[in-house]
Amino acid sequence: MNKETWARFVAHEPVDLGNLAPDIADSWYKCAQSNINPYQAKATLVWIIGNWPRNKNKIFSKNLRRLFKP
Repeated sequence: MNKETWARFVAHEPVDLGNLAPDIADSWYKCAQSNINPYQAKATLVWIIGNWPRNKNKIFSKNLRRLFKP
């Protein structure tokens, strides 16, 4: 039932979300309002300008070293 309801919801067809848990229905609406692609396989990290962490260079270099560690 939920998979069919979700498919109709993302196709912008009329659906009754009354059978869903309220937090799930809310998340569906929030994602739709934010134009989030429901078929995207991975999340995208987005930094809001002016809200960069102060230690961003340290975070990035630490993670790069882990990725390319022999």
